[in-house]
Order: sequence, then C-alpha cells, then structure tokens
Amino acid sequence: MYERLGTDISHWQGQPDFDKMKEHGISFVFAKAGEYLKGSLYPEFDDDQYARNRAEAKRVGIPFGAYYYFHPAVGASDQARHFLRVVGENEKPDFPLAIDVETTDNRSPAVIANNLYSFITYLEQRGWEKPIIYTRNGFWVNDVGHPAWGEEHYFWIAQYPRTDVITEPFKYTTKPSGLSEGINRVIWQFTERMRLPGLPNMDGDWWTGTEEEFAELTSHGIGGSDPPPEDPPIFQSFKVKIKSQFLRYRTSPVFYDPPTLIVERGEEFEVIGKVASAGIDWYHVVLPKKYGTGGEGYISAEQGYTELV
Repeated sequence: MYERLGTDISHWQGQPDFDKMKEHGISFVFAKAGEYLKGSLYPEFDDDQYARNRAEAKRVGIPFGAYYYFHPAVGASDQARHFLRVVGENEKPDFPLAIDVETTDNRSPAVIANNLYSFITYLEQRGWEKPIIYTRNGFWVNDVGHPAWGEEHYFWIAQYPRTDVITEPFKYTTKPSGLSEGINRVIWQFTERMRLPGLPNMDGDWWTGTEEEFAELTSHGIGGSDPPPEDPPIFQSFKVKIKSQFLRYRTSPVFYDPPTLIVERGEEFEVIGKVASAGIDWYHVVLPKKYGTGGEGYISAEQGYTELV
C-alpha cells in the first residue's frame, strides 16, 4: 500500500542496530532530541541517545529527522532554545524539525495553540523551515482547537487501526481513517508495536506524502543541500512600563485573539524580543510572577502604550 517505511525512536529503544534497520527496509527515521521538564532541578532533558542516533543514521544513509516533545505549560522560547541547542550540537537533521504535540498539561486549546505558535515563530525567526507537527487528528481538532495556521504545515499523524504486533510491515494492508480538513499528512504512525528481527519494539511509520514531497523535505531541510542559517544577533533584553490606562497581554502576537490578561498602568515587563504580525509591532515579554501563571507572551509595542524603565 505504501512503499516508504520509517520509524521514530528515543532513549526508550536503547541503541538499535541501524544496519538492521536498513536491512529491513526502513528508509527514514526520526529521533527524540529532548523535552523541557518544568519543576525539575535540571529541566532541559536531552535524550541521551540522540547524538548516537543522528550519527548512525548518517553512517548508514537513512534520512534523519529530529523531534521535540512539546509542553504547553512551559514557555515557548525556553523549549525552542533547548531544541535548537541539542540539534546544533550534532549534524543537522535532513528533515525540517518536528514538534510532538500530544499533551495538554491541563491547558485550554487557546493556550496550547498560542504557545505552540510562539514555539514555531521562534524557530522560523532563526531561519528554520516550518516544522512538521506530530499529533493525533482528534487531539489537534479538540485539544489544540484546529487553528487555521495549521494548514501551512505538514503533519505526522498517529493513528493505530490495529493493536496486534506488526512483524511484517510491508504486508500491512489496513488503511488509515480520514482526516479533518486542513490537515496535510505526509507521515502516518500506524503502530507502536513494530517488532523486526534484531531490533527493539519500535513505532512504525509510513510515508504517505508524494515522492516529490519526500525529496523536497529531505533536501531542503536545514541538514540538506542548503547551508545552515547564521545565528541572528543576540537580543538585548530591557524593561518597559505600561504608560496607558491599561494594556492587553496575549499569549500570541495576534490582535484578534482574546487577551489573557488586562494589565494596568505602571506594570513593568521584561522584553526578550520583538516581532511584527499583521502590520502590528509586538514586544515578546516575560509575564511577571505576581500573576501566578508564569510563562511568556506579547504586549503591543506601538507608540504611546509603554515607556522604557
């Protein structure tokens, strides 16, 4: 039914034999780079097998991608910076980066979508292509809210029609269910129980996009034929004070999104970046701890609303 078999791995698989992967017909692999464990003494969790997985994929010639487990309760820039650090310490991936979106952290769809949008924006502002989004169809629609900007991304969709152990994936004939409008799937994770001789239990993935899309994504990802982007100038943070009667604080730089907070005159914010969206300038700010929710968001950078501290 599909011709390109892939897999995705992490430290849970230990040190799989990449020669056997190639022998069994695996033609692409994604590996976990890490995740940000909020509340931990060392919150930046680097997957300890990522460097080996990247090197082994290159050695045997299997196109390689990196994914990051996204937490909606953690600041977007903290996670994005961590992701880029891990990726930057190794050979660049062949595919565009991928973000694993499968947990809510007890956050609402609006908060999840906005934080994810900020994560993606951080990557794009540093020269990376739009990331591939890993998720489930129902999770994207119900828990993330099916944001319109998702139509600009390729998707890697988890959907398991069968629960049995898959030992002969190329004889797998079960078809995936339909997808919601606007979800452009190029990878289908069809099982979490693929067991091939000489390899640990792994997820099984089919490439469902076209061969042209496969060639495009593996040759134009940062690790492909294009050189990696230069690092942007380091942004020097500063503080501003609310000058107007009040100002709306949002979790994404989108004017029509409902504000998360109404901040009164005199409140101070640390500015860690500046972006433009739909003709409006926004300060990327750290939310003062007094509000309890923590994290990062955006306030208007338009003249008259704030002043330097």
